[in-house]
Amino acid sequence: MGGPGTVAAIRGQTAVVLRDAGFGEPAVNNLKTEDYPDGAVPGDRGESEINDGAGRIVSIGPRRSKLVRLRAEHGRMALAKEHVIAANIDVAVIVASTTSPPFRPRLIDRYLVMCQYGGVEPVICVNKIDLQQPDDAALAIYTDLGVTWIAVSAETGEGMDRLQALLQSKTAVLVGHSGVGKSSIINALTGEKSLQVGAVGTDRRGQHTTGSSTMVEWSPDSS
Repeated sequence: MGGPGTVAAIRGQTAVVLRDAGFGEPAVNNLKTEDYPDGAVPGDRGESEINDGAGRIVSIGPRRSKLVRLRAEHGRMALAKEHVIAANIDVAVIVASTTSPPFRPRLIDRYLVMCQYGGVEPVICVNKIDLQQPDDAALAIYTDLGVTWIAVSAETGEGMDRLQALLQSKTAVLVGHSGVGKSSIINALTGEKSLQVGAVGTDRRGQHTTGSSTMVEWSPDSS
């Protein structure tokens, strides 16, 4: 048995493959080649097969886009290696917050570089406007660069309709500092509590609540 599908999640050394036939199955993610040294990532298209009841990924298709971290070898960027976070995505939603944790433009800038490197359209999403309004002056530079930014509150729903419109019919990945509300935004978009949400610590740092990468299918008509 086997067939084409999309990698929907990574759990350690196991991938969850959403088969084109319409069902998901676990598959060992140990296919590592020169082109794919980290194996499959969420969003990858590939072939999986099942032998003796065990599934495994046997091929990974070309990636039309990718979101990548560069790992420096011994502190030397000249020897940097790619660590692919997600593949075949249209939009990277760079989530920041107005406060708790505070707005960090340097992290946004790093993700913008990653998007340009991997051929991904960036959108900046400033969350928690129910706690504090965004600093328009700090965000003006991104407007000048032609990068779309929106302000939302996953708590109250303010601005979420615009985010829904930006993501309609697209494959997107949410990235950002811990505690900015990525899981809360996904839950607000889907109308379900599909991801665990944690409180920000007393030192105003995030708690790394989401521990894995997962693809969530969503339709605005169902929310």
